[in-house]
Amino acid sequence: MQAFYKITFMKDVFKIQTAFFLPLGRRIVAVGLILCWFVLELWRGEPVWMFITGAAALYCIYQFLIVFDADAVGAELDKEDTE
Repeated sequence: MQAFYKITFMKDVFKIQTAFFLPLGRRIVAVGLILCWFVLELWRGEPVWMFITGAAALYCIYQFLIVFDADAVGAELDKEDTE
């Protein structure tokens, strides 16, 4: 039973389309902070952290600014409230 719990917990690790990010401003700030961190690592010449922050920035840009579905997140939030 414990192994099943770990699998269901890990399923939502990369799910960042949550109710906290419904306002566009929060999504822009999150992407901006990660991009600033990427630029800092670029300036410092740290290739490992450049790769990590660059990948995180691209993932957040894709999730928050390209495919973010506020209606689906709102519907999921409403469904949780009714349960």
